[in-house]
Amino acid sequence: MIIDRHLAAGEAMLADAANGLSGRLEIDDIVRALVFGFIRLHQDDPRLHRVLAGEVPISSAQRERIKALRSRIIALVAKVLSEHVKEAELKATLLVDTADALTHRWIVDQVALPASADIMVAQASKMLKGYLS
Repeated sequence: MIIDRHLAAGEAMLADAANGLSGRLEIDDIVRALVFGFIRLHQDDPRLHRVLAGEVPISSAQRERIKALRSRIIALVAKVLSEHVKEAELKATLLVDTADALTHRWIVDQVALPASADIMVAQASKMLKGYLS
């Protein structure tokens, strides 16, 4: 099923991101990687995302898979944030949900921020880094 292939792509991206983490990362790097990852995921096929988000019924197994993927992303971000901030899990949750919502709105919902992906990364990262400081 198409949603399963889409979830597999997201899971593969997460695995790549987790494998790429090494050493101490600075907050700038963490936030930029998170925002860029969501932009990359949503830019892949915005029309497909729109259909999957609004028109395709999701089974309970797929819903659990989505929930597990979100939890793994939050755990990964919390792990790398823990060296820098208190309440890393709470802050990771807010970062992940905000980055996901922003990129979904800009790319999938076609509200289209009039900017390139690089500018989107820079602006969203600036906002999210402000939350952490």
